[in-house]
Amino acid sequence: MGLPTERTVDLLIDHRAAVAARRDDTGEYWIERDAVFPHASGDWTAPGNATWNIARLAERVGCPDVTAHTLHHFHATVLLQSGVNPAVVSQRLGHANVSITLNMYSHVLPGWQQIAADTFADAMDVPDDIGQTNHDEESLERNGRIYATGVCDADSDASDYGRLRRALIEGCRR
Repeated sequence: MGLPTERTVDLLIDHRAAVAARRDDTGEYWIERDAVFPHASGDWTAPGNATWNIARLAERVGCPDVTAHTLHHFHATVLLQSGVNPAVVSQRLGHANVSITLNMYSHVLPGWQQIAADTFADAMDVPDDIGQTNHDEESLERNGRIYATGVCDADSDASDYGRLRRALIEGCRR
């Protein structure tokens, strides 16, 4: 899993300071477990208490039906819809493999087929005179993506390449 953001680190530092202050106030009755979210006594927080705290906070902000499980799904959905690689999302969720994540969340990615088709069509959008050698550096760099696939090379006849490109683009947009 990746490193936390600076904001997350700052929040955790502030939270740790608040826990330390609570530990000092509790004094000798504090049970040291080095927990991130300890019970008021310092001991582990029971799962039921965590659930109750989430429900109480959710109700306070006007979302009474939110649970820890809801937050889990929300996290996955936001990441996937933001374009994060499904394998990374799968790791963050603790899934055994990415297929579990994709089976569960593919409904939140309805535009991915169109994005794939458009991306491929854009990659195929190269000049009709690809067989000629007089291209600027930017054009050659873009065209190199096509050469790297092994489908066409710099010696390909431009008209053959143009027919192939048009056929592939049309196939992608169907």
